[in-house]
Amino acid sequence: MKNKSLFIIILILITGCSVEYNLNIDSSFSEHTVYIPESSEEMIDGTQYRLPALFSESRLTYDNSNLKEIKYYNIKTLKDNKFSFNFVYDDNQLNDSNIANSCYQFFSVDAKENEVSILTGNKFYCFDVYEELDSVTININSNYKVIQSNADKIVGKKHTWYITRENASNKPIIFVYDKSKKNMTIMQYLIDNVPLVVVVGTTLMLGGITFLIINTKKKKANKI
Repeated sequence: MKNKSLFIIILILITGCSVEYNLNIDSSFSEHTVYIPESSEEMIDGTQYRLPALFSESRLTYDNSNLKEIKYYNIKTLKDNKFSFNFVYDDNQLNDSNIANSCYQFFSVDAKENEVSILTGNKFYCFDVYEELDSVTININSNYKVIQSNADKIVGKKHTWYITRENASNKPIIFVYDKSKKNMTIMQYLIDNVPLVVVVGTTLMLGGITFLIINTKKKKANKI
């Protein structure tokens, strides 16, 4: 399954730019990629550029075959002349994501029972192809328990890699998680475990009432 999208066309349009790639993992995989040009002098209508979300389908655009069946990124023009490219993948589609395969010769999403591995090759190739590209930030946000990650920065559920021309020759992505175990907030845990919460809460309440009764009786007995 592979990843290629916004880099292919957009990066050749404006000199000097950065890209922020976000992969959100929950019941599905959703890509949200933001293209951030250094200069906002030239305003471009991002809706002109229809980019296939699947690497396998990107080749079909060259001969204009089956264009109606191609799945495209949803492109939006944001503030400050930024563009966002969005797509939600099924479980078996992420390996074919157009963005990742544009910049990594090897990109794999492999599931073995409950363990899911997202791996890339060592070299990030987009700097070799696009002279205008200055930096790339990759964020993976997961609602599941992370088993292994080589991210440069981890804040809560967000794992971040910073790729530059200086480190691009050896910047693999390693991200492994357990899809059977979710990282839940306290509130979400309470919502998902209502019966248990009721039992524990009732037990604690009865225990507290019993303690108060016994303690009150002891105080009365001591006064006599």
